[in-house]
Amino acid sequence: MLSAPLLAIQADAQTRRGGNATVHSATITASDRATYLILSTSDQVQFMFRYTRETANIHIYGANTFPGTVNMSANPIFASAVWVGNALSLNLTTVDGFMGYYGFYDDNDNLVIRFRNPPSSMAVTRVAIDPGHGGQDRGAEGFRTDMPEAVINQQVSHLLAEELRQRGVSVLVLDTAPGMEISERVRQAERFDADIFISVHANAARNINARGTEVYFFTPFSRVMAATTSRNVSTNINTINRGARRARFAVTLSPQFVSVMVEMGFMTNREEHEKLVDPRYQQEIARGIADAVEAVVYHSYPGTGRRFS
Repeated sequence: MLSAPLLAIQADAQTRRGGNATVHSATITASDRATYLILSTSDQVQFMFRYTRETANIHIYGANTFPGTVNMSANPIFASAVWVGNALSLNLTTVDGFMGYYGFYDDNDNLVIRFRNPPSSMAVTRVAIDPGHGGQDRGAEGFRTDMPEAVINQQVSHLLAEELRQRGVSVLVLDTAPGMEISERVRQAERFDADIFISVHANAARNINARGTEVYFFTPFSRVMAATTSRNVSTNINTINRGARRARFAVTLSPQFVSVMVEMGFMTNREEHEKLVDPRYQQEIARGIADAVEAVVYHSYPGTGRRFS
């Protein structure tokens, strides 16, 4: 079940299991880019994040006393908040309107969880694009020595970047120079404060007849982006929609933003490889991904969108 608890992340600080800490207060406040949950505690604690399409739940470990209320300012993510035992249950203003978080301890030793505000328009949206492979890594070879996967990924990524910029989006195409570790690519996106991270790839399989588009995600709040992207791209290029698939890839693990890995088609299918090297075909892929970004942004901000099925 995609709505089941899926993800556990600790705060970026030394934590301990057990303990008798007190959570003195819980405060929710917001800025333009983020909403913050600030927990004042007598000692450092551990937290686990659990997500459904309608709630975000913060489970606190290492404490046994919790405040009865939450001091909540106006914000674009949460409609209400209530303690249930050691868990703070945060009801989302918009179903599927959640876009990422991370935790840390501030200079006053408060546990702070930063939630990403859904962008209010394409003009304030930030997208990081990762052209898969690159450098000495050619990716899947396909049927033309001059057009391995890495080259196709670069071409589609730059078309996607231009498509998004024309719609007002701030775009970072990640550095894929030789020796650039995948983890560093993710850190580039985190430093850019991306709202959405898109890794562009082409597929390969032992079955030479395998074809179609599929999109991978890991964090449950990335599912909608993955499903929408796969549907849009497959429609644009008239291929099989293999759907959204959950998997642990380095480029899908960060909880700080919505992140997906797009598999545009199969390098091992001669017919699809011939299409993947066609600039017009590549443009349709880029347009389908950009349309998915726009649909997710339009939906996520409170009061502006429709409910995804």
